[in-house]
Amino acid sequence: ADARSRILKELTSPAPAMPLDVHNYFVELIRNVTTVIAQGNYHPAARINAILLLGGLNSREAVLLGDAKSPPEPLIAALAFMLGEFENEQQPDGVKAACLAGMLRHVKLDRLLPQANRRLVGNTAESRIVDAMVKLLQQDQTPEGRSPSGHVWMRRRAAEILGWLGSTGGGEVTKELERIAADESQSVALRCDAAEALGRLNYGQNGAPSPADLAKKLGAVAVFACHQEIERVEEQQKMEEEREAASSPYGGYGGEYGSDYGSDYEEGYGEDYGESYGEDYGSSYGEDYGSSYGMMPGVEVKPFDPLGYRVHLTRRRIKSQLLSVREGLAGPQLKDGQVGGLLAATAEPADQEYLNKVIAGIDAITTVIDEASQEDMETLLESIGTAVQDMEDSCAIVVNLGEEPLDEDFLSNPMDSGDELGVPLDGSEAAPPLDAGPAGTPPVGPPI
Repeated sequence: ADARSRILKELTSPAPAMPLDVHNYFVELIRNVTTVIAQGNYHPAARINAILLLGGLNSREAVLLGDAKSPPEPLIAALAFMLGEFENEQQPDGVKAACLAGMLRHVKLDRLLPQANRRLVGNTAESRIVDAMVKLLQQDQTPEGRSPSGHVWMRRRAAEILGWLGSTGGGEVTKELERIAADESQSVALRCDAAEALGRLNYGQNGAPSPADLAKKLGAVAVFACHQEIERVEEQQKMEEEREAASSPYGGYGGEYGSDYGSDYEEGYGEDYGESYGEDYGSSYGEDYGSSYGMMPGVEVKPFDPLGYRVHLTRRRIKSQLLSVREGLAGPQLKDGQVGGLLAATAEPADQEYLNKVIAGIDAITTVIDEASQEDMETLLESIGTAVQDMEDSCAIVVNLGEEPLDEDFLSNPMDSGDELGVPLDGSEAAPPLDAGPAGTPPVGPPI
């Protein structure tokens, strides 16, 4: 991995600029070596790094200085190779995951180009990417030999790739992303990525199909994500309380000694303890303690909470998921006030009004999460629950949280996971050649 980083840094270093013929020689040399390693009998780590290095190669590096700034142009031959290896049944999942990372880089950079200069739309490159990613998204069950969390990660990258590519695939991409976003049995992280991807698709002049209905489904993703995180925290707290009670040395004697011991203690020691030690402790140690230890008398010092990180984890998790859904609805929040996402692809005023209502509901929950006063878990969950209920009422959103308890591994390590066993990727059919548009002078990208 270190060697891979050094190689890419050498190739992309702007000063001093590498001569073009030297650059092209090294790019071709690296491409030849990495393709041999990726397909050969090498250690999986070497094959994965070979693919990652291949995915980072450019036929033209970024121009960062001067007036003609432009993004890099990824090596199109590398994309063709990564697509082929992703569809190769003999490749291990680690190599396929590296292929997904490289393809995601290619489609992101291609999206920066003007529509007329894009290389991955309107040709076989677009159709091959759409077919491969839709096929991966359709695998609800985890293939044998792949971990559920790994399968979710790969499907999330597929949703991202389709979103940045922007192609609706003749409606096939829209249909599949909408199915995943509306399916409450899917991973919440995957549903959020599908929601964000829906906002990046190029719907054309007719706009998004049924935008209000689609916005309601995306709003349900946000509501469901909040409810699931609240449920996760509550179940985690309940499990810890049960474990603590079970490990207590007096856990088994509550019924026999609980009431008698409690009442005897209160009668025998309660008032005497208060009279004997209460005022004396205050007068004897109050001012001296303050002056001796440098603390102001009467100032309450907030105790350190070793579990305080959990509050921040919950805030970050929910906010990240809400942001994905919001960008699907309205695009990224820009300073100039421009909107994108489904809102930009919606023409009917009634549909726009409902979309704005859903967006306002998400913003209200985000505002609650951002409040500095939300420092304890109980207050935070109560405030989020109230804001979520307001959004459900105003947008007529109903979600089904199910009755099955959350998995214990998820409670202690909150990572999204998929289901068990399924169908492996089908890569038996020969892949058509990758048509990346007409050959010629590489297009100049927009300023960055």
